[in-house]
Amino acid sequence: MHKALLVADVTATVFSLLYFWISLGYPRGTMAQPGPGLYPLLLGILVLVASIGSLIFDLLNPIQGTLKIPKGNNLGRVLAVAGGAVSYVLLLPYAGHLLASMVVVFVVFQAMGLPSWPAKIGFTIVLALGSYYLFDILLKVPLPKGILG
Repeated sequence: MHKALLVADVTATVFSLLYFWISLGYPRGTMAQPGPGLYPLLLGILVLVASIGSLIFDLLNPIQGTLKIPKGNNLGRVLAVAGGAVSYVLLLPYAGHLLASMVVVFVVFQAMGLPSWPAKIGFTIVLALGSYYLFDILLKVPLPKGILG
């Protein structure tokens, strides 16, 4: 299990370094007028620090045991979230950010077992509109409009 954790830590660190490096190529703007590269840069720094921290922790605290792969409902939830991420990327150019995020968030909430339909619908709308407002309106990052455009 210790080797699996170290492989995951090193993989996460390499991908976060790559993400951070690519984010440096986008314009960051100013504090008064943030550009489209500010969020990727901050996220890249955060993920890089977290992955390096996890690597150091796992090097200093070796864990013994076996790696347990999710089964049954838990495996279904893991696959639903992974499928949601892939679906969002595939839907984005055609449906646009708002519709793609609503569909994916709702399906993930359904797969995670959120029992209340009003809560699922409400959280879906809040998350989709909130992310649209944050990126498109406040940060002025143009999001794909899809069929709504």
